[in-house]
Amino acid sequence: MPYFRAWLLAPVLEVLDLLIGTIMTTTAETVATIEGLTAQVVKVRSEFATKVQALQDQIASGGMTAPEIVAALGVLKAELQVSDDQVPDAPVAEPVVPTE
Repeated sequence: MPYFRAWLLAPVLEVLDLLIGTIMTTTAETVATIEGLTAQVVKVRSEFATKVQALQDQIASGGMTAPEIVAALGVLKAELQVSDDQVPDAPVAEPVVPTE
């Protein structure tokens, strides 16, 4: 009787193994996609911050203090902050304190 059960269960176990492999592959692919998108967001955020700083420097050095320029820069900085707020900052590693 145990041989009969094993014979019946063998195809089911094979299908389960295939499903588990598919789920694990899909999970790994999803994690890789999420990590790639996160890196892209971090890169874009850094580029935006650099460009905003360059604009601020240009305005400060060129004496461009027209109200329209100051207002436009304020809007750009506010939008950058909205984008920054939507993406969590990278966790800060806590220092390891040696125990005696």
